[in-house]
Amino acid sequence: MHDHMLPVLYGPEKYFRQLPSPARAPNLSPIENVWSMVAERLARHHTPVTTVDELWHRVEAARASVSVHAIQSLFVSMSRRISAVITARGGCSGY
Repeated sequence: MHDHMLPVLYGPEKYFRQLPSPARAPNLSPIENVWSMVAERLARHHTPVTTVDELWHRVEAARASVSVHAIQSLFVSMSRRISAVITARGGCSGY
């Protein structure tokens, strides 16, 4: 039997400690930071879009301009993020 099946068979509480933070905590969601980077890039445009296609192209360009290094850095920071949330007892952690 593979180890990844153990939580399914015996319950996750035996293998994982539950964090005192909501499941959708932005502190623990690097994608929220990626969306923020995309939004910052979109905000640099001073002319409004006039078509859905133009909006799509702007969003795609903004997303493509977020470097792989920036995204990898967010994932590398996860252990620090988790520690900060635990220290803050589920409150704002500064991330």
